[in-house]
Amino acid sequence: MNIEKYSRQISLHCHACGGTRFEYDETIESDEQIVKCAQCGRETIKRELMNENSENINAHVREVADEAVKDITKELNKTLKRFFK
Repeated sequence: MNIEKYSRQISLHCHACGGTRFEYDETIESDEQIVKCAQCGRETIKRELMNENSENINAHVREVADEAVKDITKELNKTLKRFFK
């Protein structure tokens, strides 16, 4: 099974203007990092931006999980069919 198939890039949206481009220090890996919307200049912390986008993130997680379950079930059925032939 190809794990890369389940990789997704999720666009986060600014809660104020809907922009999807943010400026931040890429060398810092912290949920407390300040991110700035490139469109309207709104500043927030990364954790808060993720919370504001949680519905979108969760929808993508569910979609990937559903796909994975479907593919695993399909592979398991093929394996069982071969085994019991």
